[in-house]
Amino acid sequence: MRNILAGAFVLAVLVLLPASPAFAQEGRTGSVRGKVPDGSWRTLESEHFFVHFTEDSQQLAVQVADIAEDVHTRLSKDIKVELSDRTHIVVLDWYDSVNGLATPLPRNTIRLYPVGPGLSELELTFTDDWLRMIITHEYAHILTLDMADGVQSVLRKVFGRSVGTIPNIFMPVWIHEGYAVYNETKHTRGGRIRGPYFDMILRAAVLEKKFNTMSQAQAGVDSWPMATQYVYGAMFCQYLADRFGEERLLEIFRGQSCVLGPVVPWLPGQIEAVAISAYWLLLDPVGENGLRVFSRLPYKKLWAQWHAALKARYEKQRAEVEKKKLTFSRRRTNTGYRTVEPRFSPDGKRIAYISRGGDRRTQLRLMNCFGQDDRLLYHGGIESLSWSPDGKKIVFAMLDFWRGLYLYSDLYVYELESGAVRRLTRGLRARTPAWSPDGKKILFAVNSGSGNSDLAMLELKAQDRQVTYLTQTSDMSFYSGCAWAPDGKKIAFVQLVPGKLQQVCVANPDGSDAQVVTDGRAQALAPSWSPDGKYLLFTSSRTGIYNIFAYSFESKETVQLTNVLGGALSGSLSPDGGTLVFAGYSSDGWDIHTAPVKIKNAPKAQPFESLLADMKYERPVHTCTTRSYSAARTILPTAWTPFVYDTGEFGAMVAGTDILEKHFYTLHLGYNASLDRPVMGLLYDYEGCKYSGVPLTASVKAYRQPVFFEDLMEDIAGEYVDYWEDQSVLDVSLAASVWRSTETQVKLALGCEHKRFERVSHLEPGGTVPGTGKLGSVYLSGLFKNVKLYRKGISAADGREVGLSAKSALPSLGSDYRINSLTLSWSEYVSVGLADHHVVMVRVTGGASDGDIIDKRSFFQVGGPGQALPFSSAELIPLRGFKANKFLGTHAAVVTLEYRFPLWLIEGGPATRPVFFRKLSGYLFADSGNAWSGPMYLRKFKTGAGAGLRLTTDFFYQRLGGFALDVGFAHGFGRDGIDHIYFRVTFLW
Repeated sequence: MRNILAGAFVLAVLVLLPASPAFAQEGRTGSVRGKVPDGSWRTLESEHFFVHFTEDSQQLAVQVADIAEDVHTRLSKDIKVELSDRTHIVVLDWYDSVNGLATPLPRNTIRLYPVGPGLSELELTFTDDWLRMIITHEYAHILTLDMADGVQSVLRKVFGRSVGTIPNIFMPVWIHEGYAVYNETKHTRGGRIRGPYFDMILRAAVLEKKFNTMSQAQAGVDSWPMATQYVYGAMFCQYLADRFGEERLLEIFRGQSCVLGPVVPWLPGQIEAVAISAYWLLLDPVGENGLRVFSRLPYKKLWAQWHAALKARYEKQRAEVEKKKLTFSRRRTNTGYRTVEPRFSPDGKRIAYISRGGDRRTQLRLMNCFGQDDRLLYHGGIESLSWSPDGKKIVFAMLDFWRGLYLYSDLYVYELESGAVRRLTRGLRARTPAWSPDGKKILFAVNSGSGNSDLAMLELKAQDRQVTYLTQTSDMSFYSGCAWAPDGKKIAFVQLVPGKLQQVCVANPDGSDAQVVTDGRAQALAPSWSPDGKYLLFTSSRTGIYNIFAYSFESKETVQLTNVLGGALSGSLSPDGGTLVFAGYSSDGWDIHTAPVKIKNAPKAQPFESLLADMKYERPVHTCTTRSYSAARTILPTAWTPFVYDTGEFGAMVAGTDILEKHFYTLHLGYNASLDRPVMGLLYDYEGCKYSGVPLTASVKAYRQPVFFEDLMEDIAGEYVDYWEDQSVLDVSLAASVWRSTETQVKLALGCEHKRFERVSHLEPGGTVPGTGKLGSVYLSGLFKNVKLYRKGISAADGREVGLSAKSALPSLGSDYRINSLTLSWSEYVSVGLADHHVVMVRVTGGASDGDIIDKRSFFQVGGPGQALPFSSAELIPLRGFKANKFLGTHAAVVTLEYRFPLWLIEGGPATRPVFFRKLSGYLFADSGNAWSGPMYLRKFKTGAGAGLRLTTDFFYQRLGGFALDVGFAHGFGRDGIDHIYFRVTFLW
């Protein structure tokens, strides 16, 4: 069984990432329910790419291929890598947030989520062609990850594409993401290095003395700004390229690409290369001969020099900004992270806003205009909001699962008096709502699919609540930031069109007579109207720092309302026009600020130069052919892996999946020389149903495996002896996601299992030996889960997890035994108010079985800190303070009480070494329970108690996932109790 599970390593590594308006004079109408995505897949072939898409996205697929071919031409001139096959691009229009993923395993593959960036993805908004930016970023990953030179090239030819033959996987994440962002900036007119967002984060961190260390940058942190790999990695790469030349930057990847692995840091002849394997760091604790680049300088020293250069740059910028009068504002929240989109209530007494952070999920909150009486209204994937004219309701957009598969944005209304939430649309992909002044309509932007976006209107009073579309876009334009004029005669919105940055437009409510009121050479975001309708406020990057500006409809001029050093976003005026509320930036993130303002006295906005690069994109001439998608073309394995175990077992293993990941399998064949027996196993999952809109998974598991049990039985002399048996298993199951939201999951699984167990060990006569034979059974299991996980948390919190399973072994299914069982695990997690992230967990685990008793195979086994199951047919329940499997029976129950508390948010590691320590926490526990056959007596329950420490870490730059290392002490009360120290390692994927 362990070999089957080990086969998943082949797929274990994913490298993340991550004109004027065209209006229709006659709107089209539609339902408040979204369209079911077309599940029929096709493949487009170009010279260097396979593009996989659904039939309703063919136009988008052609555009993706055109852009990808141009990107290939541009990047291949810099990153000289000859790919052995075309790169696969999968267009997945399932997620209403711009993103892309790239992986070299099992084949070079890019997954695109074709949605333009809105205000909630501010860091990605500095682009005039968001699709090109994503493809450029992800293809840079593909080219650098595919590198294999020297011995690695030979190993890849022998073993195929696997983790061991993709050496650049094991490099710090900051260089991967930093270099990809560097290329997205170099090869497009926009890009995150050129934009103000990354600059804003570093400026605040440097000036407020909260600059991240290199280890924090390469691993990412749970504190703000979280995605440090992108911010620090990109800007550090730019610094290295400016100082030493971009060719030397690429040599980091070239040097790593010939690395043999953890045994050989680099090959002979590569010692003088500027890039050294990440593995060498483990052998160099003092850093004298470790990871070095450029003139033999260690990264740590270069990092310090970069920090000094940034400090000088930002001190100069601060002096220039302070020459003008800085905006005086009062900070009304102190939560940081993303506390944004403040909106005054119609009476001006309250402010609604959205807050998301490491200590909380995204929340809709309400406070008075002085920052007092702050309270939670609702939580979920909330993105934007708008007040009803009477101040009694708030409409907001929220991401949630639709049909259990598609993470789409829809509109909801919150009733302030009752606290009720009402859903207005289902699967419509609606964002950035704005309530009309007469209260009868809601204007919003909608993702129309295939990368397009439109403006739409929802009539609240209409009986069928039909949606009227104001635009019919087909050029990849993206709409957001809707706002109504106070008199209801005009609407404003943000439009991103190819060739320009976001610009604010004004139109009639039906979409006619559209006019652009801002300059597309700089970003213009988050429009809002002044109470008298004479000005249109918006956020702009024209000064290089996000500030609030206002456009006058009378003078046709733009004035600057804020002058800040951090950043100002989403400004709006109070009903009397005298107070500006906005999100202000500091090194802690965004918080809500208010400032007095006299818009008539505001200074005129200064002229500025275009923030876009002067670059011409090409549309390469290439031929494309399309065909129906075939999983058979990509399902064959791309690698094989030998295995050898100290039990005398050896063999080979393969794993594979098709590009759409409908099919997944692992297969291993081997031989156990010690027992003279074959070893084989197959695991196959089919998830093709989800591509038709049904979240089902069909699985087949089959294996034959010798299994070893240590000290299982007593012989005639009373000594414990080991035992081997041969297990053969066939398990077929069907799992369904019955309900799935961002808050709750409900899953069901139905399966049938046939198991045969045969004795292998030679046993002396006498004593009781394990039973042999066959078990044929059916089972039904269910899971309910609504626990919450916070970035800075140490445990699941504020919810429950319930698992229930019923199983019957019947002669009619080929079983030699008749056994019925029912098992339950119920966990409650409650946050306690002592401090942040203190959690009390209560768990009840147990079950009951009846039927035949198989010698040495009591259905329930209780004891120990939670080791692996000694019999796959048994149910092991931990009971700390007692030996593993000490108590056996047909019934069992264990109650656990655990108090978990944080000790240290470490977020640090040894410089560039491939280890990063995240959090240290502690826990106190008490377990009480037993296993029995016959009557239950509470007085016979066994009790243990103790304490432990948990350290969460990342190894090899998150490429192997995270690890939780537990060390604990348990004391068992009573004559069966023991004192023991236990160690446990848990993988955190």
